[in-house]
Amino acid sequence: MIVTLAEEWEQASQMRQLLSSHQVPVRIKEHQGFGDEPCWAVMVPEEYLDEAHVIIESETSYDDLYDLDGDEDQADGFEDIFEDQ
Repeated sequence: MIVTLAEEWEQASQMRQLLSSHQVPVRIKEHQGFGDEPCWAVMVPEEYLDEAHVIIESETSYDDLYDLDGDEDQADGFEDIFEDQ
């Protein structure tokens, strides 16, 4: 079962290492993503799916929450939306 999709091989590899460190069997397979862009499917056996989701969410829940890639223009774009109203 697919637990997550990664755009880059490095992301998929990090997820594999994370899950393996928790004794979750995992494999990576190339997958057809949105718009026919290739991506990487991180897969686990069905009986480990819930556990894998919990592990990944606990590791990444705050890492990406406020990540704007350091792009202040992106934040300024939100201000422009509110100013136009």
